[in-house]
Amino acid sequence: MLFKQTPDICKHAAKVYFRPFRAYKELEDMVVAPAQNNYEKRLHTLKKVCCFNQGAIAQYFYIASEYHKDLKEYVNGENVQTFKVERLMDRLIDYLNHKFEEYTLKNFNLLEEYFEGRDNVSPRFCLKGNFKEDRTGDSVITVFRNKKVSYISDCAIQKNTGFYHIKTTGRHFLCNDIPKAAAEGKYHNPRLLNKKSIDFCASRDKSIFLKVIESKKKRLNWAECWEDYGKNTDTSSFYKSTLIVPLTLLNNVLDDDFTLRMPNADRLIFGFLCMDHVKEDYFEESDVSAGYVFADLMSIYLFTRRLFTEISKTYNDVDKKLSAHLVESQIKKMGKVIANYTDIYETKSQRADASSYNHLYDLDECLLHYIKK
Repeated sequence: MLFKQTPDICKHAAKVYFRPFRAYKELEDMVVAPAQNNYEKRLHTLKKVCCFNQGAIAQYFYIASEYHKDLKEYVNGENVQTFKVERLMDRLIDYLNHKFEEYTLKNFNLLEEYFEGRDNVSPRFCLKGNFKEDRTGDSVITVFRNKKVSYISDCAIQKNTGFYHIKTTGRHFLCNDIPKAAAEGKYHNPRLLNKKSIDFCASRDKSIFLKVIESKKKRLNWAECWEDYGKNTDTSSFYKSTLIVPLTLLNNVLDDDFTLRMPNADRLIFGFLCMDHVKEDYFEESDVSAGYVFADLMSIYLFTRRLFTEISKTYNDVDKKLSAHLVESQIKKMGKVIANYTDIYETKSQRADASSYNHLYDLDECLLHYIKK
């Protein structure tokens, strides 16, 4: 009897205990489940980004418009006093500057949340803008960072491959292997020593056998390929991956009325959202789309502040009348350091620099003063 039932017992045992597909299914679940959870987490973060900026932009626009209205009504009234006009101007400018910084840093925190869990080291974030200098041409300068640095990264736009790529194409720049790109002459950064990058890549790409033979020799460290090595103790600044997304209206369908009043608006670049990380292959293609979500939302703040400063007739009329007094008071407030930049600020930045493809819109003057404090 037992002998006759043995085949059925074996079949049942195979199904219950040995199931070869079970191990594969469990392995698949181990891979798919975290990926799904990570996707949902990022999606949740992006929802938070949209929700936060919806409220922030509404407040930013409304309060700025109220302050601008107060200024306009006062200067068009009777018995106008200079010190009250200046006070109303300062209130508008201070609000635009402080809130822009606050909202930018909040977006940086949300960006950090988006990348949370990918690596033990968090990426760095920076908002940069364009400024036109008569002698040197277009320069990219730092506006806000999520982490302080001990070096100056401002440079002419053509000296940085990422920014120059965006200027000529209007598209994002992604490089996940800066050492290799620099060694091949495809990536340039004023801080980076390309010749040392060649030596670093040569050492990195050698076979294990040759590495063992040369183990006694001092190998070149990636940090040594940067100009500020030795002076800069922040290892996260010696990055190997970078993603730069333009703040632009390029991805939008604009009405004719809008483009008529703002020529080349569809090719305007207001600034650059920069991200970098110390490891290679850190950024994914999906991060590009997420980067555009952040960049597109942050561009609204820059555009809003222009509505109430450079594009505003009231602001420009008041600025002309008080320019001498305002420049003098600002220099006193900012100290001797700012005095060195006075010749730069005297040039109006109400312009869009034309290239064969895009137009770089300069940072407004009051924001330049603010970030140089």
